[in-house]
Amino acid sequence: IAENLVDFKAPSNIKTSIMIQGNNLSVESLISIMDNLVPARYTQVLEIGQNNIDKLTEEQLAVAISKNWTVC
Repeated sequence: IAENLVDFKAPSNIKTSIMIQGNNLSVESLISIMDNLVPARYTQVLEIGQNNIDKLTEEQLAVAISKNWTVC
């Protein structure tokens, strides 16, 4: 488990549900992850934890939500 992970280079074209266990991710890393989500035909889940969600604005979260992803 990468609990101390701060920076994360997201792979391009994320197509399936993903769980990232680390409360210290930078906002830039979180935005990178959401930018690389592929619009889902069926709802997919991006699990990043409440501490990371709290770092993001409504507009930043909307990027993932608009692609049919649930962020939790």
